[in-house]
Amino acid sequence: PQLFDALGLDVETRNAGAADQSGQVQDGLLDAFAFASGMPVSAFSQLEAQADVNIFSFSPDEIAVFAEQFPELSASVIPASVYSSLEEDTSAVSLWNVAITHKDMPESLVYEVTKAVMENNDRMMQVHGAAIETLPENAKHNAFIPWHSGAVRWFEENGVEIDDDLKG
Repeated sequence: PQLFDALGLDVETRNAGAADQSGQVQDGLLDAFAFASGMPVSAFSQLEAQADVNIFSFSPDEIAVFAEQFPELSASVIPASVYSSLEEDTSAVSLWNVAITHKDMPESLVYEVTKAVMENNDRMMQVHGAAIETLPENAKHNAFIPWHSGAVRWFEENGVEIDDDLKG
């Protein structure tokens, strides 16, 4: 609802899981639905296999509005290869995956967890395809949550700069 409000859209919203929303679109009870998840969203894939769908994109101006009002979001692209109904890459916004821990968690433990995740992307992708984006170079997309010192140490040792104002 906040994204619609940010764009000045007057919409009626409903809260439901992706599968329920997909079914409601198919049954003509909803015009559209949005769902935050890693790609591909199985409910989107199932819906487009059963009905004609349009996956909409955001303009650069709309993405700028989101970036200003929601610093946790960043511009992203849905590759055309993700959904069969896409004929070209589509502009979107993303909320990047992060792991949250208490600031007092031992630095050595956070370092080792960060190392395990960042150095084993192929294994992470076996769990969920969205892990394809869990890469050191995407750390730059976190512009709002302070990094734990253990994570900062791993990233900096591996050539990834972390802004000083985000070092916890």
